[in-house]
Amino acid sequence: MAERHFGVPRPRPAVDPEELPSVLATVVTSSGPLWNQQAYLAEVWERTEAEGAVYTGLQPLQAFVDDAGPDAVAASIETTGDGSIRPVLYVRRGGSLEEHPLEEHPLFDYRGPRYVLEIARIVKGALT
Repeated sequence: MAERHFGVPRPRPAVDPEELPSVLATVVTSSGPLWNQQAYLAEVWERTEAEGAVYTGLQPLQAFVDDAGPDAVAASIETTGDGSIRPVLYVRRGGSLEEHPLEEHPLFDYRGPRYVLEIARIVKGALT
């Protein structure tokens, strides 16, 4: 709102693409907004020409999925048909969108090496 109505740009901190898997693992483990607004909100990172990979903040998941914007990665928490709750990563490359649900963790802690490696595989090259 501040950006749209008052010309105050929102912060867009840069992120090292090599660090993105660890950042995403932490976000899907501990982001209150994602866990409270499951399948509605997403944390989003985009690739820009001028700034490289930047964090663009919380966005409605549907807006991200429907947008044909720049290459980007979004993280959300969703409930599956069988009732399990798990993170889902959305990767947009060249206008095409891929959906990647992570395997459910019994304690909802996705910061372990197994998950970080899986996230790294999913997002590899997405923001570079």
